[in-house]
Amino acid sequence: MLDLGLFRDSPEIVRKDLERRKADAKVVDKVIRLDAEWRKALQKAEELKHRRNEVTREVAALKKAGKSAAKKIAEMKKVSESIAAQDKEIAKKKAARDAVLMRVPNLLHESVPFGEGEE
Repeated sequence: MLDLGLFRDSPEIVRKDLERRKADAKVVDKVIRLDAEWRKALQKAEELKHRRNEVTREVAALKKAGKSAAKKIAEMKKVSESIAAQDKEIAKKKAARDAVLMRVPNLLHESVPFGEGEE
């Protein structure tokens, strides 16, 4: 399986290699798109986890001050549920990206001649 960094940083290398093989180079764009979706979902999950940590600190401060923290605890439950849902979404997006990525062949060495067959 090719490294995702190659698709992110130098997709033209993979495209040229696929063209040498007479294969569909559109798969490169698909991998890049799926990777971007996965990264966006991952970022959203990290933001939710950050919010959960903030709410946890707020709950602790309210309890320390002797005030009711019921609203914050309810908010924390909602955020935790959102995190669980987002984690499932991340797993789905990663599986979709990796399934496409695994079908991309390794890069050919420069010494390999152009052609459609083994000859």
